[in-house]
Amino acid sequence: MNEERMKILQMLQEGKLSVEEAVRLLDAMEGPAPQIALPAQQPLVQPAQASIMQPQPQTVHVYTEATQAMRPPSIKLGINLEGAKLEGANFAGARLLFSNLDCVDFRNANLEDAWIVGANLDHANFAGADLRGARLLGVNLDSADFQGADLRNVTLIGANLDSVKFRNANLQGRMLMFVNLDGTVYQEGLV
Repeated sequence: MNEERMKILQMLQEGKLSVEEAVRLLDAMEGPAPQIALPAQQPLVQPAQASIMQPQPQTVHVYTEATQAMRPPSIKLGINLEGAKLEGANFAGARLLFSNLDCVDFRNANLEDAWIVGANLDHANFAGADLRGARLLGVNLDSADFQGADLRNVTLIGANLDSVKFRNANLQGRMLMFVNLDGTVYQEGLV
């Protein structure tokens, strides 16, 4: 890791930078920053999407609407997808910031290059998911399941990985900083 990245992460740890500022700086180091424009009149959650954003006791199938809504440069702040069934969904490059994703089923989903920041992912299921190059910053992954997931080059900073399952996951090139690994189950030599 280069010296500039380490300095940014150190400033984040010391509280000199917010998570959002650190994310922007790390993203800028990888290339040109994406141009993000959210019109002032347009709400972050469209009326057609409102039903998928509410916690539902029954199965919530979100494929077309959710995946279209999450395509970059779209940024979703504070959404609630608690318990949503998103198996096989395409969230490549999505920006999910400060959201409740408790118990979400992301099995076999595409989360390549996604940014998930300040989110609750307690008991989330990522079994078989593609998280190559994803960035999970300041997230709660308590009891999450990453068995068989592709986590190559994933960045986990300031994450709670208590009791997370990583069996048969590909963790090559991963970056783990300031993480809690208590009770974590992983394949010998990968973490």
